[in-house]
Amino acid sequence: MTDADLRSPIQLDADRYSTDVAASRYVKHPGGIPQPNEHCLFLGPRGAGKTIMLKALYTEWRAVPELLPVYIELQPSIAKIAGELPLYGHEPLSPRDRAMLDCMSLAVSVALVTGVARALRPESTVDALSLFSWHPSTGTLEEWTRNAHKRLRDALVSGAPFTFETPPVFVVATTLGDSVRRDDQKTLVLLVDQIDHVPSPVFQPIVSLL
Repeated sequence: MTDADLRSPIQLDADRYSTDVAASRYVKHPGGIPQPNEHCLFLGPRGAGKTIMLKALYTEWRAVPELLPVYIELQPSIAKIAGELPLYGHEPLSPRDRAMLDCMSLAVSVALVTGVARALRPESTVDALSLFSWHPSTGTLEEWTRNAHKRLRDALVSGAPFTFETPPVFVVATTLGDSVRRDDQKTLVLLVDQIDHVPSPVFQPIVSLL
């Protein structure tokens, strides 16, 4: 990569890159890259290269047999929720903010579950789906996903908190990781992107992943 490439504005368009293209553009830091057994939070302004790094790590770790990297884009999950919230958080949370916090937890869980299903197979999510009391034990991943999206739409329209319990995001992630380790002898590595897009009133589910 030339100096001109490094100065090129196209680096700011990393969200549009496929993981393979991002990996080809990523220049490894001389200090090395994070290891998959570490909990890491990449900090930096937009355009600093966080997305390229995550996509490059995904491509690199996908070739490691004992790892199951899953790249998660949060923007599709939070787009509608973010529009319902104030720019800055406040205490105590309003009833509307609490409802959106419920929505954020469920939306992130949907992103995690469907991400693992795509990367491996739907059967790997059975234990995680059992955490949701409204999902029948005989139900499929497709039914769960459709039901979750309906509940999100209803909450966004009504502004009312959920009338059912939603498991914490970190419990869903841990359960998915346990299933992958037990059934496939792989370590689940979640590469969660765009957390800087998450409004502060609904940031708690993201923090729980750390």
